[in-house]
This record gives sequence, structure tokens and C-alpha cells, in this order.
Amino acid sequence: MPLQLEPGRYLGETRGHQVVAGLIVTETLHRFPSQLPLHTHIAPYFCLVLSGAFDERVGATLCEARPGDLLFHPPGETHTDEIRAARTLVFNIVLAGSWVGLLGQLEPCRWPRPGRQNASVARVAGRIAHELAAYDSISDFAIQGLVHTLLAEADHSRASSRGGPPRWLPASAGVHPRTLPQRLRSRGARSRRGSSCDSPGARLSRAHGLYGDRLHPPTSHRMGARPGRAQRRPPRRCGTRRGFRRPGALHARVPP
Repeated sequence: MPLQLEPGRYLGETRGHQVVAGLIVTETLHRFPSQLPLHTHIAPYFCLVLSGAFDERVGATLCEARPGDLLFHPPGETHTDEIRAARTLVFNIVLAGSWVGLLGQLEPCRWPRPGRQNASVARVAGRIAHELAAYDSISDFAIQGLVHTLLAEADHSRASSRGGPPRWLPASAGVHPRTLPQRLRSRGARSRRGSSCDSPGARLSRAHGLYGDRLHPPTSHRMGARPGRAQRRPPRRCGTRRGFRRPGALHARVPP
């Protein structure tokens, strides 16, 4: 039977323990390489590797955690860890109190995926660690905002890995992302011929500044020139021109 650990309890040496903004944050140090027994955590938490390395096995899945990596453990997940390097230091963020209720309001597909997170999510966790290191009277507000950002980034990274239409594209438009530029061009052409300019494609083009298949205006527009008359550099000429001499003429060879 796996060992059950209460929120804020870990296998290893506790270097720091603090309750802030409804979170339980703990720094755990593993001085020597070792094999941790099978265990589970009651509360969900994030684990940021500050130094060292360890391998974590969840069932048949093996995750290699290295400095800068961020792992998420849902509640009740059973795993075992093998500490690979001496003085492995991890920073744990337990979502306790009101954060558990916040996660309960989310759909299961909106939860952070178990295991290693995206690099953008790990950077937010690093900002939480830096904020705690320089703790002051405003840190509680900053940490609350960073945890909201952490959960949002975890959801965005999970959605991007699944693929699908961009989040800014309304579902009512009914346009596949791959055919969006072609649809915008065709709708724009019909609008110029006198049809209604209030179509979904026209609204998207006005709202997001889309120009055909590009997200920015043409280069000639940005340069201040008229369309179709982009400024071009004249070609470099070789040979003689009026008022100039060829380089060879400046150094005429004197016969011996």
C-alpha cells in the first residue's frame, strides 16, 4: 500500500515551509541519490526543480525531471521517485484552501495535465519562487495573480498541444483556420462589389486587422507609398556613366 502524505509533507529534508495566499509552499532537499518508496499526495501540487535531477515513474510512464522543469501532480496520484543527483532541491506549491474549490469549478479537461508542463508554465512558477524570496507586504496579491496565470498558462499549453481553432476565432464564424484567409478574401471581394459588409469575415477582418492571408498591412502601406508602387532600390550599374569614370581609368597602366 502506498504511503499517503498530507498537504505540505514530502519525502526528504524540509528547507522552508510557508503558507501564503492559500498556498502551502515548501522547499525540499535530497542530499544524496536515493530511491523513494511508492507514495501519494492528497492535495494537488506543482513541483519545480531548482537544482539536481530525479526520475519520476507513474505507472508505466517515466518522467525525467531536470533543473527548470515543472511537474503537476493531481490529487491521489501514486508515483515513485529516484533521486539522480546529490543536493537535489525542489520547490513545491500545494493548491490548498480556496484553490481546491477553484479547481473544482473547472472542467476536467481544463486541469493542468499530469507530469511535465510547458516552459511558459515553468517560468510562471519560477516567478512565484522569486516573489517568495523577496517577500513584502504586496507579495500576497502578486502571488495570487501569478497562480491564476499559472493555471491559465497550463490550460493554454494543453489546448495548443491538442490543436484546434485559435481562441480568438468565434465559434459562430464557422470557418476552419486553414480556410480562413481564402474565406476572408472572397468575402472582401463580394463586399467591394456592393454586398453587405457586416458578414462574419468582414467583422473578423476589421476587428483583427487582417489583410488577405496576412496579419499585417502590406509593406508598401507601411512605407507610406501607394499600393503597387513600393519603393525599390535602383539596380546598380556597371561600366561608364556620364560624369564618372571607370575604376580602371583612374589608374591607367603606363607602358614599360
